[in-house]
Amino acid sequence: MWKYTFIIQPLKFIFSIIMKRPISTILCMSIIFFLSACSHNLQSPTQEIYTLVQNGTPLQEISNQNLSLPNDIYNGQVLKYFRIGDVLLALVLRSSMNIGLSLPTVNTETTFGWILIAKTWSTQWSKLIEIKDSNTDISSKNSPFYLTLDEQKRLLLTVVDHNGGWSGEGIMKVFILSPKGERILQSCYYFGTNLDSNGIDTIEKYLAYSIDFATHTPEPITSCQNTVAISYL
Repeated sequence: MWKYTFIIQPLKFIFSIIMKRPISTILCMSIIFFLSACSHNLQSPTQEIYTLVQNGTPLQEISNQNLSLPNDIYNGQVLKYFRIGDVLLALVLRSSMNIGLSLPTVNTETTFGWILIAKTWSTQWSKLIEIKDSNTDISSKNSPFYLTLDEQKRLLLTVVDHNGGWSGEGIMKVFILSPKGERILQSCYYFGTNLDSNGIDTIEKYLAYSIDFATHTPEPITSCQNTVAISYL
């Protein structure tokens, strides 16, 4: 769906002005707009996000934009939404011992976490990145918690499992989302908090707390290697 957006949206715009402009103006405006849109969107989604980050475009947490979700994702799985430029991103959680989600039934299985993508004019989300446990013999329930930008103009993703010593705790992986789609593990921490500590009284605060890196205990990078499979679609 994403790859057709840059064609569909310009065509909608062109059609909307046909009824209002002389034919010569329509033709010129249509050609210029269509070529500009096509040129801008020749980039892959990850390259487009990278360009926005490098240009200093701010990343903002936003509210639910009420776009249609893929059929295998439930509303209760998505609690964090972001915007950078005209790109929207949503993080899809997995139900775990750390996170109780509002799902259709108690036995509803959430096998993967996801990062979803859309444009500000979109009506539905598309899947961008799949997040799952590397070792299927161990139920780690890795979930994407939060997105942030660092001082080096890199987009970081925190991913936390439920393999901590207490409820709410786990091992946190911090990944750099690169323009070429590589999985770059930047750092590893013990995520040692829960909904009843550090002033955290909502699940939204709990997720955002993951980017307060100074409060988490650093772990050897080897503790986080080969634990999460991240695939760009």
